[in-house]
This record gives sequence, C-alpha cells and structure tokens, in this order.
Amino acid sequence: EEHNFSAEEAGVCLSGRSDHYFAAGRGSVSAYRVWDIEIGIHLNPNSFFSLVVRLICYNIEYCEGIEGLWYQYLKFWRTFFPPKNLERRMVAALHKLKPDILALIEVDIGSLRSRGEDEVRFLEEKLGFTNFVEKVKYPLKGWLKLFHHIPILNKQANALVSRFPFTKVRYHVFHEGTKRMVIEATVKCPNPVTLIAAHLALGKKRERNKS
Repeated sequence: EEHNFSAEEAGVCLSGRSDHYFAAGRGSVSAYRVWDIEIGIHLNPNSFFSLVVRLICYNIEYCEGIEGLWYQYLKFWRTFFPPKNLERRMVAALHKLKPDILALIEVDIGSLRSRGEDEVRFLEEKLGFTNFVEKVKYPLKGWLKLFHHIPILNKQANALVSRFPFTKVRYHVFHEGTKRMVIEATVKCPNPVTLIAAHLALGKKRERNKS
C-alpha cells in the first residue's frame, strides 16, 4: 500500500553520530554514515539499562564503483561491467563496522547489471542478518510507473536490512522528484524504533519541495 508522505511527519532520535566514507581503492563504493542509537529499556520499575544499536545508511550506487564524483557517471559501461570483487570488499568493510541495521540506497534487486542477483538478499546472507524489506524507488501511479517496465530501472530500489525483526512496514510516495518511494519500517530492538529510508534529490530546491 502506498501513501503520500511529507518528510516532516516522522523522525528518529539518535545518540552518538559519526560520519565515514568508504574508499577501498579503485572501484570503491559511495559514502555511508554510521549512527549509534541508544535505546533505554525498562525491565521493571527498579531496573533499567541501555542498548546501543548501530545503524548504517549506505548508498552503494548499484555496486558500480562510483564515489559520487560527477565525471564518474560518464563511465556508463560500468552499468554492464561493474568492478570485480566490489561486493566482497564491501562486505569486508561492513563486517569491521558491525552494523545491526542497514539502510541501503541505490541497490539493484536483480537486473542485468547485477547478473540477476538481488544485492539486498546477498548482503543479508553475508552479514548474517535475518530480516529485510526492499522497494523499487519509483511509484506505481503517474508517468513514472513506466519505469517499472524498463530493464535495469525496474530493479533500482532502496532497502532496510536488520538483525532485528520488522513489526510494521509501510510505503509512502513523495509529491516531487523521480525517486519518490519512501520505506517506513518499525524495528523491534527490543523497543520499537521507526526508520525512514528515502533517496532525496541532489538539488536543494528539490529537497526543500519534498519536505
């Protein structure tokens, strides 16, 4: 089910934020950010402890080895011939960071580019996670629904992968932009935490219109 959504309608309180950039040499993957979420848990009125859950938001650029530099997008052949062993290096870097939840942006869920492999399921398996939700970035209504019938574009998605179970998942649609789909998911870790995954446009005006 899809709902219209404003970015101001939901938020997550985080404790202890740090920013990183993964660059494992030639053919690296784009930027990620790491947050440590401190969750207070009451066992009873006289017993309290906190649990730190590590969330990583990671734009993997469909594993094409792009680092966010504009001229790299001119290397269109990477859509069909991505750098070798990139997934292996990415998994090794993530293992070192020890995430509990991954928010994946620009992930291929089974097109010609990924040789039919769902990159979300691949990362779920390699990291030992047991829960994921994925959604193609384009809405099913309006002219953008045509993207669901175009090879490669119809497998471009965002996703959430977690070692904790999801208790509620909803999908929303922005009014502006091309990449309009938003994933809202509640994670039980063990207290419920609601996460929002969306791929915002690069332009400041477009981001402002979405919010």
